[in-house]
Amino acid sequence: ILALTLDPQSPSTVYAGSTNGLFKSLDGAATWSNVSTGLFPREVRSLAWGTLAPAALYAGLRASNSFGGSNDVFLTKLLPDGSGLEWSLAMGGRRDDQAFAVALGAAGAPTVAGWTDSTNFPTLNTNGFLRATNAGKRDVFVARFTPDAGALLFSAYLGGKAHDYGYGLAVDTMGSAYVTGRTESKDFPMADAFQP
Repeated sequence: ILALTLDPQSPSTVYAGSTNGLFKSLDGAATWSNVSTGLFPREVRSLAWGTLAPAALYAGLRASNSFGGSNDVFLTKLLPDGSGLEWSLAMGGRRDDQAFAVALGAAGAPTVAGWTDSTNFPTLNTNGFLRATNAGKRDVFVARFTPDAGALLFSAYLGGKAHDYGYGLAVDTMGSAYVTGRTESKDFPMADAFQP
């Protein structure tokens, strides 16, 4: 199991993301059914509930290779009962791109984080530490979409000259994103660092 979440409207309903798809239990995890219809690829790495419409479940999936790379990033919003897709999108560059986390802010805009080897990963509205270009070998990426995923609000690289990985993400009520992961870069961007 790669991701696990309880339905906020029905605590006995549990969703689990795995390498074999999305599973749902209506009896507190005693029995499970596969609700992966329409999901491709099937590897569900993260799950998040919508904030404006609590019945909206978002799934972050391992990628395919739609953009010429070995893997691309997917973001999918499931129908409230898990019976299908409300929308699904993919993004990536010419190399390996993988999403590991998804979170929603108060306005319901999904933010995705992971890592990319691509030097042509889609970027938009970058500034400061959020870069429009890959700084090294592998960089963290952070991307935010409109609540209906109809448009990209921002997408950027974050990293230094070595390998950097984005594994976790949270978004506060003001919309600020908190990204965590691992860096091998001695020049990873720092501001007000506790340990310089």
